[in-house]
Amino acid sequence: MQTVTKNLLKLHLVVFIYGFTAILGKLITLDAIQLVWYRMLIAFLALGILLQIRGRKLSVDHNTLVQLIGIGFVVAFHWITFFHAIKISTISVALAVWPQRPSLQVYWSPPWCADHLYGWKSLQVSSSSWAYI
Repeated sequence: MQTVTKNLLKLHLVVFIYGFTAILGKLITLDAIQLVWYRMLIAFLALGILLQIRGRKLSVDHNTLVQLIGIGFVVAFHWITFFHAIKISTISVALAVWPQRPSLQVYWSPPWCADHLYGWKSLQVSSSSWAYI
């Protein structure tokens, strides 16, 4: 299979997964907090099983553990608000706003991050995409 075809298939798969996440969030009757809790539990168990199969141990120091727990709370808050927004709104609104994620990174990413997008050009492009909405 050609590289271009393979990449296009990957792109279509990612777009399908993004859209399907919103559709499932709308169709599942669980509350947003319960839904996120079950998602995290399934991910935790799947990663634990994967580590067991590969024969690896996960050991981190106390500071790293605190950072990982903090990141977990931020990600959980993100998913809770996402699924709650899906429940009270429509899927089309969520999917229309989703492409704006990269432009938000331009504004919210601090300058000391390695992946920060510097320069006025990035700000102009993201501002024009917000004006389009």
